[in-house]
Amino acid sequence: MRNYEEAFVRGFVEVNRQERFLGFLGSAKKRRKLIGEFDHLKSGFLDREFMIPLRGAGSLLPNVFAALRKMGAPETCWAMGGRFDGQEKELLQALRESGDGFVLSCIPGRLAYIKTEDEEFILRR
Repeated sequence: MRNYEEAFVRGFVEVNRQERFLGFLGSAKKRRKLIGEFDHLKSGFLDREFMIPLRGAGSLLPNVFAALRKMGAPETCWAMGGRFDGQEKELLQALRESGDGFVLSCIPGRLAYIKTEDEEFILRR
């Protein structure tokens, strides 16, 4: 579902990097570069305006799930990176089993979740 991925880039990636990141979606080899960015967020490519950091009890799986559902997340989401890369999965299963370095796009370009090896954020517009 490329529209989820394009909407993620257009909704949450800094404007000056969007075209480059959209280009990453065009091939499997380049796509790995985009997915690799999810491991640590070192390049700071996300627009901080839309990032809600999750810390302490807020980062516990039941609380993340409840927060996303309260914000309008449906039962399923689109996974980018992690164990379920490129698949639509049930939100709770994806949160539980994806590992680190992934994005779950819940509402294209409006609501997502990202988990790096070090941090977790809800992305909301």
